[in-house]
Amino acid sequence: GAARRSLARAELESAGELARAGKIRAVRSAEAAELAAKSGYVHLDIRPDYERERGYVAGSVHVPLFVEDLSEDPISLMKKAVTFGYGGWWMGNRLTRRNPAFLEAVETEVLPRIADEDGGDAPGVIVACGEGLRSLLAAEVLYNDGRFGEVCWIPQGYQSDVSDALESATDTPMQDAGSGAVSGFVTKLLKQK
Repeated sequence: GAARRSLARAELESAGELARAGKIRAVRSAEAAELAAKSGYVHLDIRPDYERERGYVAGSVHVPLFVEDLSEDPISLMKKAVTFGYGGWWMGNRLTRRNPAFLEAVETEVLPRIADEDGGDAPGVIVACGEGLRSLLAAEVLYNDGRFGEVCWIPQGYQSDVSDALESATDTPMQDAGSGAVSGFVTKLLKQK
């Protein structure tokens, strides 16, 4: 419990230090779209599957940093109930756990895409999620690994794409792709006016 929260806080602080030092480059959604389109950066969506199903950036690669926790033990069931009670019913969020195969999957999915035709490295990777926190953690993993070129991150995530700069592969604009359950339904109703 408390030790896990302290570790998570330490990870965020460490990743934040890298961003403040400019080692992880913060970019807005319009710049991310331009980097992917014109400079060959790979757009990496690290949201869980159930969030990506709501909407995703056209041409993006998907490797979740967190995966849905399908455990059925009493503690996990209690955690799922708490997750549902603290907003899961509104946002459609589910209990997740860290993906133990994240880096291995990114190696498989992203490294071949960032090598240019001459065998050299392409510029890098843009890491994104719904609100920016999880993607900052993922960006730290990729930066520390050192094989992904320049690591960029969208600080406020997809919800900040108010200008629709990131082309959605679905009919849901990226700024709304984090809305699920009741909030997703309400958002769609309000936009129909």
